[in-house]
Amino acid sequence: MLEAQKERGEKTCGGYLTWSAISLLNQIGISTDYLIDNGAQKIEHLIQLWDKNFITHSHHCGEYGIGCKRLLLDNWLTECATNEGVQVEYGERVQSFSNLGDVFNVNNYCGKKLVFATGARGFVSKDSRIVLSEQSFGISAHIRGTGKINKKTIYFWYLDNLKNDYFWAIPIGGDVWNIGIWFQHLPEKKPQELFYEKANQYLFPEFFGYEYINKPHGAFCGNVNMTSFLPENCYGVGDFAGCNITTSGEGFICKLLPKPVSSFCINFSRFK
Repeated sequence: MLEAQKERGEKTCGGYLTWSAISLLNQIGISTDYLIDNGAQKIEHLIQLWDKNFITHSHHCGEYGIGCKRLLLDNWLTECATNEGVQVEYGERVQSFSNLGDVFNVNNYCGKKLVFATGARGFVSKDSRIVLSEQSFGISAHIRGTGKINKKTIYFWYLDNLKNDYFWAIPIGGDVWNIGIWFQHLPEKKPQELFYEKANQYLFPEFFGYEYINKPHGAFCGNVNMTSFLPENCYGVGDFAGCNITTSGEGFICKLLPKPVSSFCINFSRFK
């Protein structure tokens, strides 16, 4: 596993493992009990709200979701991988990538299969109006606070009747919440202004008190599939590997998109 950063840090994005994700991990022998035992929050309900209406979705008996900090999740997954013999290299930014026959070569590391983490993208220029066509955009932050809001429930406040854009609040352990806003298309109004506006409108009246522990951070994510160029036996996973489910906020779909080629090389700078 090659990681561009020299060390792993906290991220504000997401913070929620669905029951479907937990089930897939269980199927390959990985128990998520570790996350719960180390401060993650078990999620029992999801509430969708718009105008004066709301719908509550409850897990079936024995099923649940997990809200957790990204750093806890990443460290745990890395430990699971290294326990199975995976070699992890930090500070290893991808500079070269090619495949010949059935062998991939990335920075002179070779293998027969490759999982390509497509990731999110920061602003493509100082002018946030310049975006990829049909691109979505998200901003998220971490707050610590207590109030009337239920710590076993995640919340989605929809900004329109089409349920394309929403503000969310996800409990990720203790009194910490991942909060954010997601747009199907970048809005005309500055997204940072909408983040604070909707947080003050929907969420903060439910708290007795709160403080930011990780300030809002934004990135383009989802919708645009960036994996159509991938060759056979190369798997795309992450924000740009498919589309997300806007009505539930349920992750991103991983896709294998075979494209037979004999030799292959791309410039990775566009994905940094």
